[in-house]
Amino acid sequence: MKPKRIFSRYLYIAIRLVLISLLISTACKYLFFQFYSIPTDSMANTILSGDQILVSKLHYGAKIATNRLPGFSKVKRNDIIVFTNPVNKDEFLIKRCIALPGELLSIIHQQVYVDSKIIKQPNTSISHYYIETFDHKAMIHLKNKFKLESLYPDNNTSTIVPLNPEIAKEIQNMPSVKEIHKTEITGRQSDIYPQENSNWNNDNYGPLLIPKKGLIIKLNSSNYFLYKKIIDVYEGSTSFISNAEIYINGKETTFYTFKQNYYFMMGDNRNRSIDSRYWGFVPEDLIIGKATLNILSYTPNSYHLNLCFL
Repeated sequence: MKPKRIFSRYLYIAIRLVLISLLISTACKYLFFQFYSIPTDSMANTILSGDQILVSKLHYGAKIATNRLPGFSKVKRNDIIVFTNPVNKDEFLIKRCIALPGELLSIIHQQVYVDSKIIKQPNTSISHYYIETFDHKAMIHLKNKFKLESLYPDNNTSTIVPLNPEIAKEIQNMPSVKEIHKTEITGRQSDIYPQENSNWNNDNYGPLLIPKKGLIIKLNSSNYFLYKKIIDVYEGSTSFISNAEIYINGKETTFYTFKQNYYFMMGDNRNRSIDSRYWGFVPEDLIIGKATLNILSYTPNSYHLNLCFL
């Protein structure tokens, strides 16, 4: 066989292998699994900014155009989910699913309730705690022992720091600690969803019914703004309220039937997470997949292998 013909044959084989590899790689990315780099600390200490995670699209089914392939699992409470940012469709977010379609959510003094049942906060989650010690020396010892970083300027014997529940419990049992408790926001927050007609805040929220596909609700002036974004943005209708009467697509109505499922998402770093408390529900068609494995953890200027299941 002539050298030129041999070269052409090997070149043909090489091109085929490259194309097949690209095809498999593309299929894996869009249908099966995809790697993501975490942009913020809203899920700390579960996942930190800079961590590299593996997201499964097989669990809920990969989305192709406007259709979703069948998955082998439904979204469950406490699943860590990657989804398209409802505010900026060019970004992705990662949060924990707190409430499912058809459930009633309330947050009372930072405690999450779903259908009146307490939802335990993950041990990896973070909240802000006020700590007071009996003297300055005890505070210095406490900060050094637990590597505490104050969130605000503090005095000799008190501080506010981010802690997870396990560390907070350990600190509470120390004889040098006079007082420790979670800080709490009081009064209305203007940036909390929905911005209209709500007295809720980051720590006291709801009650809020999570929409479910096929669920029919009675619309009125009290709940209209809770679901206006769904009706207008996610489900393609046009609505407005006038003299306490609600109009959808130009027709007066008192009922609405939801066209898809919605979810309520929160970050584990509760005080530093912009989540459903700020921009509302996550529609099913914005869900990308389930975070399954934290592969690389980021530390300043370097990565190290983690391989921690989520």
